[in-house]
Amino acid sequence: MDAIFILSGDFSAEKGKKGRGRDETTGVICIKVYNRKAFGGSGKLCGEQKELTVGRRGGKGGARKGARKEGRSEGKGGRKTGQERRPEKSELQSGRKNFFCGPKNSGRRVAVRGKLWYNRSMEKLRTDVHTHTTFSADGISPMEEMLKKAEEKELAFYGISEHFDYDYLVNGIPFYGGEEATYTDPDAYFPHARSLAAAYAGKLRVLVGGEFGYTDNRKAWTLYRELEEKYRPDFVVNSVHTNGKYDYSDSENRPYRNADGTLRPKSEAYREYFGFVRRSLDVPYGYDIVGHMTYCTRYAPYADRRARWEEFRAEIDSILCGIIARRKILEVNSSCRGAAGDFLPGRDILSRYYELGGRKLSFASDAHDVSRVADKRETVVKALRGLGFDRITVPCRGRHVEVEL
Repeated sequence: MDAIFILSGDFSAEKGKKGRGRDETTGVICIKVYNRKAFGGSGKLCGEQKELTVGRRGGKGGARKGARKEGRSEGKGGRKTGQERRPEKSELQSGRKNFFCGPKNSGRRVAVRGKLWYNRSMEKLRTDVHTHTTFSADGISPMEEMLKKAEEKELAFYGISEHFDYDYLVNGIPFYGGEEATYTDPDAYFPHARSLAAAYAGKLRVLVGGEFGYTDNRKAWTLYRELEEKYRPDFVVNSVHTNGKYDYSDSENRPYRNADGTLRPKSEAYREYFGFVRRSLDVPYGYDIVGHMTYCTRYAPYADRRARWEEFRAEIDSILCGIIARRKILEVNSSCRGAAGDFLPGRDILSRYYELGGRKLSFASDAHDVSRVADKRETVVKALRGLGFDRITVPCRGRHVEVEL
């Protein structure tokens, strides 16, 4: 079949190695593969995700053998803001191939941009960025089994975010149900996860990250900074699990009770939680995703657990505006565990996020075992489309890859 590669994705070459007549940087991006008719504005998608090398062709003729791409070319009726070339025949084969691209007279920094990503079946790429394995204290399935399941489900991006719960450590908080706290060993976790990520290269993009539990106690902030500097996680989920004294999943519901054991008003307990989330946006360590907002509703002992935007307008708007201003990503988490609705936060909060201009969302199953990998993803996607969202954002080492819903 005679095919044409159309670059897609969001990739920047930050630094490269010099060779004879070229500078190049290797990275994973996606392509759309069209037949020749598609190059003229018609035809059917017929390809899959590839791993390519992106860089600048040097020497005589500059980028004559590269693709000069300053914008993006779409199908019939779409925009064409740059030039694209038809690749050499050898580049149409499967496997790793070189594809040099960049604007005319470009320097070493090269950007490849686009929006449409597809998997082998030409469906929109599936993502699940926030999962756990047995490296976390509450993980059930080994990493190898979780990755196998992710591949079976044809995920394109799979993020492992083991718990680094230093909020428990510095505040002396016991784990779920009063269990003795154990912590993810970064010296064991990061090398093992990265070796598996390398083994899955070309089949599944495995992101090796972490979930950092926020606390007002600055001792934890120092530990998180040190961990980031030493291990350089691909992404970080910034979450609130505790109120500084108890986990919100506490079996005795102590975050929701007064000292005498009486139940606190829901408005009081939830406003306290939202205060922690708002302050977590200003931490001095790096993070990409604001995790499972309205987490407190999973375990609250109230007849109506929901945290509606109408009830907490000021607190929720402050958080959403803070996420947008900092260019962070709001997580849509399909692990509700008894909370009302199919995902956190609820539709009303997501609608308000869209109204305020927020567009960066990530999907998270928050899976701790193989049965929940990508769980309820289609339900979430349908709901997000109904609210006007058209893409999911995947973070990786400071870059944001946007995947169409």
